[in-house]
Amino acid sequence: MKRIVSVVLLVVMLFAFAACGGNEENPSGTSTGDYDFDGATITIYCDENTGSGDDNENFLSYASSSVEAETLQERIAQMEEDYNCTIEVTTVATDIEKQVSSLIASNSKGSVDIIFARSYYLRKWGNADYLVDVNEYSDIVDYTDSFRWGTKNTLELLTCNGKMIGVTPACFVDQLPPFYYVIVSNDKLVMDAGFLDPNVYLEEGTWNRDTFIQMIDECTDASRGIYGLDTGVETFLTLSMLSNGAKIYDETTGRTGFRGTAAVNGLSWGVDVLNNHSASIYLNDDFHEMLYAGNAALGTCDAVETSKTVAKNTSISDSTNNTGFSILNFPYGPDVSEEDEANVACGYISTTLNALCIPIIASDVEMSAVVMETLFRPLDIYPDFESLKAYYKNSIYWDDNDVELIYSLAEKAEYNYWVEGFSNVLDTIANNAMTNGANAALESVVNTIDNMLTQNGIIENKEGFATYWE
Repeated sequence: MKRIVSVVLLVVMLFAFAACGGNEENPSGTSTGDYDFDGATITIYCDENTGSGDDNENFLSYASSSVEAETLQERIAQMEEDYNCTIEVTTVATDIEKQVSSLIASNSKGSVDIIFARSYYLRKWGNADYLVDVNEYSDIVDYTDSFRWGTKNTLELLTCNGKMIGVTPACFVDQLPPFYYVIVSNDKLVMDAGFLDPNVYLEEGTWNRDTFIQMIDECTDASRGIYGLDTGVETFLTLSMLSNGAKIYDETTGRTGFRGTAAVNGLSWGVDVLNNHSASIYLNDDFHEMLYAGNAALGTCDAVETSKTVAKNTSISDSTNNTGFSILNFPYGPDVSEEDEANVACGYISTTLNALCIPIIASDVEMSAVVMETLFRPLDIYPDFESLKAYYKNSIYWDDNDVELIYSLAEKAEYNYWVEGFSNVLDTIANNAMTNGANAALESVVNTIDNMLTQNGIIENKEGFATYWE
């Protein structure tokens, strides 16, 4: 049953920071022991997503006026006192890739000690061997703590050349795993068309491709400019394959899973839907124009976007008018058995993740790791995974199952190696499939994908990543 979301005033507990003076026992796990950094300056570089802009509106990914930002600023002040250091947070609002790469290439030791930026920047630096392997500081930053630093599936996107080069502050709010894509429903449009609350179909096990297509068609109202679905061609066709059990890489064969019947059958179905239901589907390369305008009943969105853009969009989510949204998975295809569903994600992990790393020019790796561990530890009001999920359930989503579904999908998903060129392959498949059919489209690229898996180091990366979890 839906809950009407009200403004919840979160009572912030007094911040209890454990000073480092000889306190070796701390049941919360936040103590980092005794450290004296001898007046050193630790510089944290942020990009346009994690740092402040021209008006200083953000601080470490939070709005500067927020309780979270104020807590982090207080935390830094305490750390400076306890560790005898200065912590500088610097934002490179434009072209952080060029600036950091230049500093690293010129070996400007100590100019950057920690980087907090989107993971697509980290991957480029990691592939150039510009970042420190997390194994060098895993005694301080425990990357296996998925609540703190991200789940195993998510962390594969922070592995380059077989080495893990960063973590994500997963314990911070609004740092959902970058799962692409969930289906977002505008519940008012769906129920106005005669359907039940979309979550009912999930709960009853009747959310499937037939229900999906029926909803797309029957929610469409051309007279009012309402579409059943807002999506992109590549997105829809890629999800059609993945939700039918296709995989970018099949570890059992050592080749791409797009060679199998699951990919062909899924892609064929997707092409048929786009062709036969074109009047009900708005195709606009995932800009979500109709969904955000309140003119589409369903839309494909990345998970991070649902907690921000979607939740703040009053055309979709407005508690004052009792209108909301639901999170649905792209429905499974017929090649996926009920038992297989436990391992099929219906999507993939992509690179829009806020992540932390230590560059090889850091003045002292241990010092950087201690600052990373202490500064990016959980806030007192969200001390564990359950309290973090409760935050999402109480203030962002309209149904308890929404956030649970996002996490469960992300924990099954495969990283798509977007930076390494896989986006071009998916575009090629989609364009060829619409013109030449599923079989021809896949036959034209599977050898290319196999070469990418080897030549772009994807198989090497997967094998190296596995050693971190042995």
